Amino acid sequence: MIKHFVITRIGIGIYNKERLTKMIELFAAITAPSLANQSSQKFIHLVVTDASIPGECRDVLQNLLLGRSNAFLIAVDVTRLTQVHVGSFDWIWDQCQQFILENGLVENPNDYVTTSVLDADDAWRSDVVSTVEKLIGEKLPTIDAKANDRSTWTRHSSGIALTFQRGLNWFISANRLSVTSFDFHSMSVFITSRFSSGISCCSSRHAMWPHYAEVVQFEIMKIPTDQPMWIYSRHNETVTRWRTEKSHPMDSETGNRLKTLFGVDMDKIRQWCSTYPAQIDSIYFGKKAIQTYDLIFKIAGLNRKILALGKATAEGNKKAGDMVLLCESERQQMIDTLRGE
Repeated sequence: MIKHFVITRIGIGIYNKERLTKMIELFAAITAPSLANQSSQKFIHLVVTDASIPGECRDVLQNLLLGRSNAFLIAVDVTRLTQVHVGSFDWIWDQCQQFILENGLVENPNDYVTTSVLDADDAWRSDVVSTVEKLIGEKLPTIDAKANDRSTWTRHSSGIALTFQRGLNWFISANRLSVTSFDFHSMSVFITSRFSSGISCCSSRHAMWPHYAEVVQFEIMKIPTDQPMWIYSRHNETVTRWRTEKSHPMDSETGNRLKTLFGVDMDKIRQWCSTYPAQIDSIYFGKKAIQTYDLIFKIAGLNRKILALGKATAEGNKKAGDMVLLCESERQQMIDTLRGE
């Protein structure tokens, strides 16, 4: 059986307890119950958070995963990264791979695995995991059989990039919904490749997967469905602009379908909307997110430079030692800015 790793990122570069609490409550109302509602539990849920989030928030996340033997919390120290790439979250998958191997979740690194991202406010229809398992299981043997015909640069791993085209845009605070069609949307990217290839759902910006698939020569599978297979949530904690003009008001029957088909806890959603009225400008968070990831990249660059100069410093090279001190000072200033200190 091909193991399926579902990655949820929450709290990366976010240290404000109030805002993080809002996000965790959405995770508890939407994403966590949606995964618990999957007809097949043959997946491993990796919840990736920042190692420096408030301890109370980390405890809440850990408690939300209690009783789920296929769910794990991974804490990442973003101030210790040494290599990150623009246009991807491969550094997230790198941390996940380390955790997977340390905990024996994959025995043979050359095995094929499926990876996907389900953000902490999005949901899947209850049959997504089982459908992906069936489709990949049927297709992969044929694709892998042609591996010897692949070129030097791509031979190590054949692969599949699968997407469900049909989904829902849910404007939570506005209580509105719209049906949409979008190839390779965030929660609808399923990548199958050898674990040892380093390629995962985090390897490319989600919408650019058709182009990245050309680079690695992966098979593209666009799966049309009669019914929406995913929910993409929009609210005042998001970091991108959104508009509701083409959406429709939700009624109680629609809410019941979200609960039945997607596992959404509508009682918790109503409580969330009541507790946090829509008063915050989401564009502010977009600007904050840009600054956060810019700092993470700059800190990683300094970490790598400090590491590179380490040998010369150990050998008594004063110039290298002085440079390391300057880099460490600049790095600490950036960390303080990142954490709002």
